[in-house]
Amino acid sequence: KCKPFDAIIALNNLYGENHTLYNLFVQGIHEVGGNYNDGWAFIRHTNAGTFENFTFDGAIIKSVYDERYKDDQEEGGNAYAGTLTSRVAAKMTINNVHAKNGHVIGISKFGGLIGYVPGGIDANGCTVDNYIIENHRINVLNTYGVSIEKELLGVRVKAECAENFYTEGEAGGFIGFISSNATI
Repeated sequence: KCKPFDAIIALNNLYGENHTLYNLFVQGIHEVGGNYNDGWAFIRHTNAGTFENFTFDGAIIKSVYDERYKDDQEEGGNAYAGTLTSRVAAKMTINNVHAKNGHVIGISKFGGLIGYVPGGIDANGCTVDNYIIENHRINVLNTYGVSIEKELLGVRVKAECAENFYTEGEAGGFIGFISSNATI
């Protein structure tokens, strides 16, 4: 079992010189009633700055509820998630940044590269490819509902739908939620 990477708290510029970061694993646990602006990513929060010329390959970013509070999740809170950064607080520029072959599990604003953009963004030549974007909210409810098990192309697949199934939050392949100006 891998030990999660301790996310960088804040960073305003990163010039990757076309390097690739492989198999990044970040996991954050959101405590209901705790910090309502939790964020989980390579960089938790960014302000105005420039990020360019690098790739994430095989990253896993998990922003999940503390299981002790799973019955109280209606209390909400914001737990953002993205591979590069969870939240952009001020105008950010990203050029030639890529995420591939990864998985983001989020709660409220989550996307392949960035979770939440309240501060503005200019993005050029960026891609998210072969990513799973998953809402953690649906995984922690009881599973008294429907269960389906089938064999597809020689692979056994099992899917469960909770009795109280509903979605929460905003999700996107590139950015989870944008609440300000963006040029992409």
